Amino acid sequence: MKRLLLFSVSFVFCFLVLQISAGVMVTFLYEPDITEAWNASDGLSQSLVLQGSSVLLTIIFVLVSAVISYFIQRKVIKHSL
Repeated sequence: MKRLLLFSVSFVFCFLVLQISAGVMVTFLYEPDITEAWNASDGLSQSLVLQGSSVLLTIIFVLVSAVISYFIQRKVIKHSL
């Protein structure tokens, strides 16, 4: 039970850190082009269209988080024995 709890907590923590850091990075790299946006505004529809995020990126973050959590769990259990 201790291993499962440790893995779960470290997984959630790693996943959140990766998601937040990716969001911060995308925000800092975004450069809006006001002129192009103004010119393109004539052809925009008046209805709201929701688009999903990249599923592949989320799957990669989940896998990386799981691997990191696995090694954290093994290291902590090994040192506690």
